[in-house]
Amino acid sequence: MEKRHYQHFTRVPNRQKYHKMSTLAGLGYALVKIPPSNIFWRSDVNAWLQENVQNSAWVNVHTSYVFAYEQDAFLFKLAWG
Repeated sequence: MEKRHYQHFTRVPNRQKYHKMSTLAGLGYALVKIPPSNIFWRSDVNAWLQENVQNSAWVNVHTSYVFAYEQDAFLFKLAWG
């Protein structure tokens, strides 16, 4: 995570740069996994996220996305889930 992410992910300890997705989900943030078959749409997914979600309010690793706000995760599930 970068410094800009910590304004949205306030429950995450900011002394570490790298966090596991399971740790973020354990802190209460919404974790959404898309099927691996959708990995080819990754550029489309990231373009959609940049248009519809605040830039630093989400983090992704491969097919896992963590959102700082529940409403953003809900919209993402409707569009890509």
